[in-house]
Amino acid sequence: MASFAGNYKSGYAHMDAFTTYNFYYVKHGKKQVYIIPHEYTCYLNMKGGIDSIYVKDDNANNDKLEWLNKVPEYYNFELETGDVLIFNNSKCIHKFINLTDNNIIYTIRLYNTDASTLILKNDILNYEQAYLSSNILLNGEIIRNTSEI
Repeated sequence: MASFAGNYKSGYAHMDAFTTYNFYYVKHGKKQVYIIPHEYTCYLNMKGGIDSIYVKDDNANNDKLEWLNKVPEYYNFELETGDVLIFNNSKCIHKFINLTDNNIIYTIRLYNTDASTLILKNDILNYEQAYLSSNILLNGEIIRNTSEI
């Protein structure tokens, strides 16, 4: 389990490495959520990151989401205190924008075998990701600025 807290605006639209479903619980706060189904990821320019691939045209600290115009359809909704979201975070592009300060989020990742081929290609021989994963497993904790992915 991991937690996200703080007053950051948002992160990049991305798909996470490590093939998992994300059980996402909002303990406190409110978020705008965008999820792009897997069949539409081919419409977007993606770039490999350390532990994800992200939408190259996105900006983590900007509300302008012109890149969404490139996909035929997507999900757009708000999560509030007490809400739960379960989705395939290694197959669907997702972006969360904080609508309130001091959000507290808990996430549990449930392993699966259903990842995007883009994620699998990024994971192969990704030594920086292997180092990061090893530190998480050995030390049990990671703190980083999600806007610097």
